[in-house]
Amino acid sequence: MSLYIMKNCVVCPNNMKLKIKDHKFKLMFTHKITVDEIHDPHFNMCIFKFRTYEQLSNPQEFDNTELFDIIDEVVSYEDLRFIKQDNNIRMYMNIEIQDYESNNISATLWGDFVEQIMPYLNESNDKPVVVVMQLIKVHRYRVKLLKSTIDSRKSTVFCKEHSSDV
Repeated sequence: MSLYIMKNCVVCPNNMKLKIKDHKFKLMFTHKITVDEIHDPHFNMCIFKFRTYEQLSNPQEFDNTELFDIIDEVVSYEDLRFIKQDNNIRMYMNIEIQDYESNNISATLWGDFVEQIMPYLNESNDKPVVVVMQLIKVHRYRVKLLKSTIDSRKSTVFCKEHSSDV
């Protein structure tokens, strides 16, 4: 991981529908921008933005447009299900994940992520399956977080002694 300094960039309001960061501004790249790598040992290089289940379940504390990260253990899962939407058949799976404080939350995984996690769930036996998902979006129903629909941009599954980028 590296640190870069940018010059001639455009700073504008971060009013996009889905926000990777909850900062009120974003950087726009143009042809005039210059980017140079620098080395600063005092700069925080933390790349994750984890949220607790308590934060997710409190609507006053959590913005639904914010994208965030999780690392949790899959504690149970249901059989694959299919739904028809606009002449397309989509695959999904309901799972229950647990955080380090033993809080559980139900989640629905969709499409490619279901296909990628299934081998780990099927072969795990009694070994834990841990997932790291980045850029997650939570969907609420009537203010309460009943089930999160995970729309993940990048995920990693850890099972037994190996890991795999998904």
